[in-house]
Amino acid sequence: MYDTLRPRLIYEGNIDSLCELVDILKVEVLGEQLSRRGESIAGLRPILQRILADVHERLAFCARTHIREEVSFCVSIY
Repeated sequence: MYDTLRPRLIYEGNIDSLCELVDILKVEVLGEQLSRRGESIAGLRPILQRILADVHERLAFCARTHIREEVSFCVSIY
């Protein structure tokens, strides 16, 4: 599962999509779904936490890149 999802997440560059994905993973999947289903899918928690960490890292990278490019663009205008 991790090996299938990770490449798709790593290439996502849309900050809004990444924010939504973080929210969905934290609140709905790791919070509500795993709590409701209990031990039957508890083995997925480490994989989902790893995916969440990767999405966080990608989001941070994209945000830094966006800020750097926008600040650089604004500085070059003035």
